[in-house]
Amino acid sequence: MASSVVSEHRWQFVTTGGLVQVRLRNARDLLALSQLDQKLWAALSCPTEGLNLDPATLRDIDEDGDGRVRAQELLQAIAWTGRMLKDPEVLVPGDATLRLSSINDADPEGKRLKASALRILEALGKEGAEELSAADASDSKAIFATSRFNGDGVVQAEAAGSPALAEAITDIIKTVGSVEDRTSKPGVNAELVETFFKEAETYRAWIRRSREDASILVLGEDTAAAHDALEAVRAKIEDYFLRCRFAAFDARFMPPEKLDDASIAALGEPVLSGETPALAAIPLASPGVGRALPLNEGLNPVWVSRIAAFQKRAIEPLLGARTELTEKDWDDLVAKLAPFAAWKAEPHGGVVEPLGIDRVEALLSNGTRAALEELIAQDLTWKQEAEDVFLVDRLVRYHRDLFQLARNYVSFQDFYSQQPPAIFQAGTLYIDTRSCDLCVRVNDVNAHAAAAASSQGYLAYCDLVRKATGEKMSIVAVLSNGDADHMRVGRNGVFYDRKNRDWDATVVKVVENPMSLRQAFFSPYKKVAKLIETQISNFASSREQAVDAQAKTAVEGGTVALNEGTARVGPTSFDVAKFAGIFAAIGLAIGAISGALAALLSAFVALSWWQMPLALLGLLMVVSGPSVLLAWLKLRQRSLAPILDANGWAVNSRIPLSVGFGESLTHLPRVPTTARVLRRDPYERPNRSLQVAVTVLVLVSLGVGGHFAWKRGLLPWKPAAETPVATTQADAAVDAPAEASGAQAETSPE
Repeated sequence: MASSVVSEHRWQFVTTGGLVQVRLRNARDLLALSQLDQKLWAALSCPTEGLNLDPATLRDIDEDGDGRVRAQELLQAIAWTGRMLKDPEVLVPGDATLRLSSINDADPEGKRLKASALRILEALGKEGAEELSAADASDSKAIFATSRFNGDGVVQAEAAGSPALAEAITDIIKTVGSVEDRTSKPGVNAELVETFFKEAETYRAWIRRSREDASILVLGEDTAAAHDALEAVRAKIEDYFLRCRFAAFDARFMPPEKLDDASIAALGEPVLSGETPALAAIPLASPGVGRALPLNEGLNPVWVSRIAAFQKRAIEPLLGARTELTEKDWDDLVAKLAPFAAWKAEPHGGVVEPLGIDRVEALLSNGTRAALEELIAQDLTWKQEAEDVFLVDRLVRYHRDLFQLARNYVSFQDFYSQQPPAIFQAGTLYIDTRSCDLCVRVNDVNAHAAAAASSQGYLAYCDLVRKATGEKMSIVAVLSNGDADHMRVGRNGVFYDRKNRDWDATVVKVVENPMSLRQAFFSPYKKVAKLIETQISNFASSREQAVDAQAKTAVEGGTVALNEGTARVGPTSFDVAKFAGIFAAIGLAIGAISGALAALLSAFVALSWWQMPLALLGLLMVVSGPSVLLAWLKLRQRSLAPILDANGWAVNSRIPLSVGFGESLTHLPRVPTTARVLRRDPYERPNRSLQVAVTVLVLVSLGVGGHFAWKRGLLPWKPAAETPVATTQADAAVDAPAEASGAQAETSPE
C-alpha cells in the first residue's frame, strides 16, 4: 500500500467541478503514478464489467481474478507496458493500432513479443505489415488456425500427422470425451489419453478373465442373453415360489381359483393392456403347496412372452426341455449363471466396450499411447510462443486502453471534461424534453437505490430493452436540470448507448431530490397553484355529490308521496332568509378580500419609487427564499461517489456535482436562433373571460399608476390648487372653539 512519500515528479493539479484532482498530461505522468500518494487518487478500485472499456483489458489487469481492478494491479500493468515500449508517449493517443517499431526489442521479453507479432501477421496473411491492430491481435482462432501446434497441450485429429493416430484420437473422443483447444476445436490432452488407456487396460483384463474361467461363460457367447432373460423374470419367479412356501405355512395364503368382482374392479381401467401395472402385479401363476411353476399354460398373460424367452435362452440350454420349473431347478439355474452375474458386475472399463475387444487390443499393443503422448509433448513445446501471442494481444490493448483507464481511475478527468465521456457513462437518456448524459448501468435497481440515495441527486432508474434483439439492462440517470413536474414511474423515453444503439426506456423507480435552483425558485408557486387546483377540484366534487344526493332524496321523497297518495302539487317554498344569509356571507368574504387587496395596493403605492423594487424582491425572498436555500444546501452536497460505490467502485473522493457542472450534464431544449416560431395556434379558441379580466387588470393598473404619477407630480401637468371658500359667521362661530383649543394645546407644557 502506498504511503505518503515525497514525489520527485512534478504534478499538475486542477480544480474542475469543485474537485481538486491530479491531471494526467502525458506518459511521464502515467509512469510516475507509483510516486503519487494514493490518498490523492479519485478511485482505488473499479469493477471489470459494466464499463465502456474492453472487458478483456480489465480482466488482464485483474490478476487475482476477483472482478476488481485495484490500484496495485493498475500500477503493475503500467510498469510492464512502459517496459515493453521504446517510447511510452505512444500510450497517450490511445490508438487501436500498434506499430511494431514501437516495441522495445532491447528487452528480452520485448524481443520475443516483437517476433511473435511478426508471426501473427504472417499467420493472418499480412507479411510485411508494419503495424498490428487490436482486432487482429485478439483473433486467436485465425492466428492458430494454420498452425499444427498451438502450445495448449491439446491435439486434434487433423494435427495427428498419420491416419492411425487420427483414428485413435477419434476413438478417444467418442469414448471418454474431448476438450477444446485455443481455436475452439475438439481434441485430446494428456489427461484424456491417460483415462482412455487406463479404461482399455481394465477392459482387456476383464475380458481375459472370462476366457480363462469356464464357469463364467457357461453358454459361450449366448451366456449374456441367458443372463438377461433370467434377470427379466427373476423377481416374479421368486415371488411365486415364496407364495408357495407361505401356502404350506398357512392355507389362507392360497388364492381363490378366480378373481372376484372386487379384484377386477380394483384394476380401475376401462381399457387394459400388457403395460397395465395392476395386471403385471397379479401373481405369475396360481401358487400351491409344493407346486412347480408351469411354463406353457396357467401363466399370467402379461408374463407369457418373457417366460417363453427365459425358457428358450436359459432353461433349455442349461436344464433341458421341460414344461414346468421346480424350485430346485430354479436354484440350480441361478447358481449356473451366478459366476457370469458376478463377473459382469465388476468394474470393467465399460466406456471403451463399444469399441470391442479387438480394437482395444490393437490400440494397447501398437504403441498408440506413446505416439499420442509424444504428440502432446511436441505441442507443449510451443507453449511459450503461444503465450507470447496472447501477450502481444495484451500489449496492443494496453496501448489502446491504459491511458484512458488512468484518466477515469486516478482522476475523473474524462468525466469533468466530457470529451470523451467517462468509462462509467453508459449513454444518453432522452425523456421529458431533456437529455441526460450521466447514465450508469446497474444490476439491481432496489439495492443500488438504497446505496445511492445519499448522493443527493435526482435519480431516475430505467429498465431498457431492445425488442429487435431481446437485450435488456437497467440504468440510473441523474437529472440535474429542469423540473420534475412530469417525472413519474412508468414514464417512457429513449436511451442511446455508447454505440449509438437505441433502447426503449421505462422509469421504474425515482429518488427525488432538488434538480436545480430554478426548480426550487418556482416550486412554492407551483405548490400554491396545485393546492388551489386541488381545493377547487375537491369543492366541485363535493358540490356535485351534494347535488346528486339532493336529487336522489327529492326523487325518493316524491316516489313515497305518490305511493301514499299525498303528493303535493306546486313548487316548493323558497327560503328567503337562508339564501340571504348565504349571499351576505359571500359578500363579506368578497369585501374582506377586496379590502385586503386594496390595503396592500395602497401601501405599495405609498412607497417611494426606489422602494417598490425592493418590496417586490423582499416578497420573492419570503416566498421562494426557504426553498432556494434548502435546494442550494442539498445541491452543494450532491455527489457521484455513492452512485459509483453502489456499482462496486471504491471511490476515494467525493466527486461533487456542482450546480453549474450539473447543468452541463442535463440539456434542456432550445429553439435554434435562426428558426422562426409562429405563436398563433389556429386551433386555439379565444377565451373571452380571460380577455375581459386582462383588460380590466390593465385598465386598473393604468389608473392606479396614473394617479400615483399625478400625485407625485411626475406628469407634465400639476394637480390644481385648492380654492379657499368664504365662510359665514355661523361657520366661523362653530370653528372658533376648536381653533382656540388647538392653540391652547400647542402652548401648554407637557
